[in-house]
Order: sequence, then structure tokens, then C-alpha cells
Amino acid sequence: MTDTSRRDPQQVVRQTLGLANSLHRLLTELGSENAKTLEREAARWQDETTTVVVAGEVKRGKSSLVNALIGADVLPVDIDIATAVPVALVRADEQRAIVVTRFANGEAVREQIDPAQFTNAVTAAAGFEDVISVTLASNLVPPGITVIDTPGVGGLAPGHRDLTMSAVSGADAVVMALSSIEPPTRSELDFLAEVSDRIDRVMLVATRADLHPDERNAAIVAELTDHLKRWAASTPPTQHAGEDDSEAPDPVLAGRAQRLTSLAEQPIVLTSAHLARQARRRAERGQAERAAELRARSGIGEIARQISVWGKRRTQIRHANLMRLIGSQLATTRADLDRRMRATDGDLAVADELRDVLARLEAVSGDQAKWRSQMAVAMQRMQTQAGRTITRHLNGLRTRYTEMIEERAGEGVDELVSELERSVQAAWIDLVDQLNAEFAREVASLASGLEIDDLEVVLGDLESPSSLILAASRADESNQLEQALPVLGQSFMFGNLVNVGAGILGVATGGLGVAAYGIGAAVAIPINRMRIERQQKKAAVSELSRSLNDALFGHEGVSRELNAALGLRMIEARVELEAAIDQALASKRRAVETSKAELENMARTEAKQRNEAKAQVAAHMKQVAELSKQHRDIAGGAAGGS
Repeated sequence: MTDTSRRDPQQVVRQTLGLANSLHRLLTELGSENAKTLEREAARWQDETTTVVVAGEVKRGKSSLVNALIGADVLPVDIDIATAVPVALVRADEQRAIVVTRFANGEAVREQIDPAQFTNAVTAAAGFEDVISVTLASNLVPPGITVIDTPGVGGLAPGHRDLTMSAVSGADAVVMALSSIEPPTRSELDFLAEVSDRIDRVMLVATRADLHPDERNAAIVAELTDHLKRWAASTPPTQHAGEDDSEAPDPVLAGRAQRLTSLAEQPIVLTSAHLARQARRRAERGQAERAAELRARSGIGEIARQISVWGKRRTQIRHANLMRLIGSQLATTRADLDRRMRATDGDLAVADELRDVLARLEAVSGDQAKWRSQMAVAMQRMQTQAGRTITRHLNGLRTRYTEMIEERAGEGVDELVSELERSVQAAWIDLVDQLNAEFAREVASLASGLEIDDLEVVLGDLESPSSLILAASRADESNQLEQALPVLGQSFMFGNLVNVGAGILGVATGGLGVAAYGIGAAVAIPINRMRIERQQKKAAVSELSRSLNDALFGHEGVSRELNAALGLRMIEARVELEAAIDQALASKRRAVETSKAELENMARTEAKQRNEAKAQVAAHMKQVAELSKQHRDIAGGAAGGS
């Protein structure tokens, strides 16, 4: 047996490229789309830069992580926006240039844009719907390295995952950003499984580690590792060559299970873009020791060091990636040829399997009334709960602003209306977020029950309520007689009291006469004015309180407006969801019917033609076996020489 431990690395690379060429010829002969993937991988060997893709779910802090890596706030990281296209940061010593790639007339068109348009181009802002990617040339990026920030792998916007996978197809290595706050999502785990088919260097990082103490961070790393191990263990074991077992697992999935197991055993780096930013600011102030301490705690330095190592070992990394791609494509080709061989043998088990799948889809389709009913109940439940939430929020606002009305006694109505509108808008935003989360859970539940993986219907934004109208009360000045009569009566009463008092004191035997009534009027008028002001204040409070209640719960109030907007969007979302489910089921059914017909036709072909096809498939399987052996030999040599 040849000793591979001393094999020349250059020789290993040449053998691998030769193996890739042989596999490419076979895939081309078989008409496989995987031949193009090999072509793209071969073209990467001419690229003199190492491409590192930063990937992860939406709002995992990927852009902040990239900013921390290059040491500048280049990418937008506001909480209300998200990266919508891949953003490539490349080295350039001249003044930074921003190039967007658009898709026009079937071709990619590149054009330079003004830096002021950068945020619009890389986010979901209006005016750049046709942008495919954005390239930013800057002297901040390390030489020989290209860093790519990507949209979320499971984002709500359609196409985000496709854009990310397109970026990964040209990557040398991947930095996967996981959350230190919540467990990994199914989208993240699926993404890692798919990426492992081609990428050998994957670095796992947990973002926002500054939010927890060291003990909690250690527990979080353990939890993330446990999720990865359980996900790897849920994939079928390796299928051994030569087994005659129709229940044997898919070799492609088996290969992924092995790779995911290895990935789960890698360390997860705790990172904090916030600490890295603080370190940069301390360094700018000349606080070198404190800056170094914060930088070390941020974990960014460890990522930067790893990327630097990747840059120096570009050839080895690309060789490992090519070997991984060849291995996964050989497994895929072997599984496809095995299915063809079963069909050429007249074995209708493949068609029976597809018929069973078709029967399940037909059963689901025939039971539409049931799932439509379930969806209607879910929608009604969400709308009822939303109505209760609306009432709860608005009741709280009514209580708070009723107290404010009583305190202000009708003063500052315009300011009060403005404050109330802001409070209603805030309550509305909170409600819409709750509804979107609940709607997403219901859609995921329906998709799982129907075995549909790509439902992308979302509730989205709802139109906010219109301006509020609070009517300020006005003092009633129409009946001056009603206001004057109490004054006259009280003046007469106080005048009589003055006359009586004067007589008792002996000031005058007949009292003071008319002068006494003047004194009575002087006393009665301010007392009556105070009474009128109290009445007007009470009337103002009552009128504003009534107006507040009408504005929130009246016939044209906020409550009815919010419920109407919600009800309309629920109806639209339900129609969209039903159409999406129908389309998904119809598409699956057509695909299964086509495959079933092809395999059944092959299985029923005349014996001579079937034998010819069998011989051809057997020859291809022999080629795959030979290429697989070469792959194992090269892998052993590469491992021994590393």
C-alpha cells in the first residue's frame, strides 16, 4: 500500500483537479446541472483573494460583526432596517467606490453609485428593487480578503435565502452568526447542512455575548452545541456500498450527518460588536490598555486572526472545498444512478414510492375543507385575540388620559391630542408586531401539516389609524339672565344682612339703605364668578372625557378603525395563503406525477432496451465507484500531509 503521509501537496492538488475534470465529464454526459457547479468551483482557482461570507438569520448582528472586523461603521445597522442584498467589501487603496449590480435584459449590469445612496442600495429602501449585489471598495478591508455581508437565511422577504446561497457559492469560508439569546432556527440548521456540502471552513460565532455574564455565556455555548449535535443525529446514518436494502438511507443525507457532527464539535466563539466598538473608541482616546482588554473580550480578534489564516492558506482551503464538493456530488450521482438501475431492472418499487407520495398529496388536496376550516379557526382566533388586545390597550389609554384631562381641566387640548395620537401609534406598532409573530406561527404550523417548506405569506404592515379629534368644551354664554339672577338674589340677601347689622350696631336706625345693597353686590359678584368657573371647568372635563371616549371607542373611533384595518388584512392574507398552499400542492403533485410517469415508462420498456439502459447505468456506476475510490485515496493523502 502506498505511503500517503509524505505525498507532495502540489501533487495532491493536481490529482484533485484531474478527479474534478473526470467527474465533470461524467456529469455532463449524464446531463446533470451539477456540472455547472464544478465549473464555477474551478473558476475560483483564478481568484487571488480569499472570500469570507458572513451569514445567519435576520437580525443576528451580521452587519455589526462585519463593521467590527474592519474597524469602522461602514454598513448600516439601525434596528428598523436590514441588509437586503449581499454586500461585498473589497480592498482598494484609492477613494472608496460603490458599485451595484443590477439584472437587466438577462444580463448582470454594473454601475457606480453615489455614496449617499449606499444605505438605500443595501437595504430594503425604495428605488433599488433590481439590485442584486453591492460592492464597496475601501482601504479598511485587509489585503487579499473579501468580506461579504448577506441577507438573513430565513428572512421574511422572498429571495433573501437565494441571494445568500448565491454568495456562498463563491465563498472560500463562512462565518455563521448565531444568537446568544435564542436557540438556532430550522432555517439556520438547514442552511448549515446545505453549506456543508461545499464549504470546509465554517466558523460558528454567537453574537451579543456582552448581554450575559460569563457563566450564562458558557451555558449558551453548551445549548447551541447540543442543538447542533441533535440536528446531526436526526439525519440517517451512512449507507454502506453494496447493501441491497430498499430502506437504506439517502447517502447524501448521510454525508451531511457526518459533516454536521464534525461541525458540532467545533468551538463556538462568543462575540460582541458593542465591545469592539467601545475598544475602538478607547483606542482613539489613547487608552491603549483598556482598548486591548475590550477587544479581547469582544472575540472579534479571534475571528480576524482566523480570517487572516484563511487568507494565507487559500490554496489548501480551496482544495478542501473542492474535495468536499466532489464527495457530495459523487454521493448524489450514486443515489440517482441507483434509482435508475432499479427502474431498468423492472423494479416498480420506485414508482410505488412515488405513487404513495402522490396518494398522500391527493389526500391532502381532497381534504381541503378540513385545513381551510382549521385556517379559518386560526384566523378567527387571532382576530378575536387582536380585538381584545386593542380594547385592553385603548382602555389603558382612556384611563390615563381621563386623569390627565381632569388635571388640566380643559387646558392644552391640542397638546393632549398630540400625546394621545403618539400613544395610539405606539400601541398600534406593538399590536402589529404581535400579530405578525402569531401569523407566522400559524403559517408554519399549516406548512408543517401539509409538508410544504416554502410558504412565504406574511401579514406585513397594517395601515395606522387616522388623526384623532377631541372637541374642547366652550362656556355657555347664551343665557346671561340665568347668570345674572343668582347675582341679584345674593346682592339683595347680602344688602339686607348689612342693613340689619348696621341697625344692631346703632350705626343708623334705618340701616344704610341703597348703599347696603351696593355692598351686597360687591360680595355676591366674585362669589358668583367662582361658581360659574367651577361649572365651566366641570363641563369642560365632562365634554373632553366624552370626546375622548368617542375618539377611542365611538362609531368612527380608533377601535373600529383598527379592527377594520385588521379585518381587511386578515381577509387578504387568508386569500394569499390559500392561493400559496394550492399552488404549492399543485406544483408538488405535478412533479411527482412527472417523475412517476418517467420511472414507470422506464420500468416497462422492452427487455432489450431495458438491458441496454441497464448496461449504460452500470457503466456509469462503475465510473462513480472508481472516482469515489480516487476521492478516498486523495482524501487520505491530503490528511496525511496536513
